Amino acid sequence: MDQWYGKLSVVTGASSGIGESITTALLKNGVNVVGLARRLENMRELKERMKDAKGTFYPVQCDLSREQDILNAFKIVEKLGGPDILVNNAALLYSGPISDAATNEMKMILDVNVLAVAMCSREAIKSLKERGAQGHIVNINRCCFLR
Repeated sequence: MDQWYGKLSVVTGASSGIGESITTALLKNGVNVVGLARRLENMRELKERMKDAKGTFYPVQCDLSREQDILNAFKIVEKLGGPDILVNNAALLYSGPISDAATNEMKMILDVNVLAVAMCSREAIKSLKERGAQGHIVNINRCCFLR
């Protein structure tokens, strides 16, 4: 982790669960984190809890099903120096059999679990290339349909 001390990470789904845990671990180890999630209030609470961490937390409200939200979020990331690490963690799950899922539910799952991952990765890679920097992209995968 020492090589990432002071660097900038983007974590999607940072407002709860695995994303919150990853964000907390990165901050404790001196990595600055831009958290992307819909629930800004949760991230503000996390920022308060982590105010004494070695890294700095920047909560950014972002609906990953909307491309413009992603593009706007990465403009903020660029102003902070650009991402060195991207953790694609956010995901939507459907808690029923696929045979019962409505098309709009499937579309939302694809938008967040597939397209947002691709768009965030694209933006991070563009930034890394423009800066001549090396970085890491971590994709966290989950089952979309439960049961």
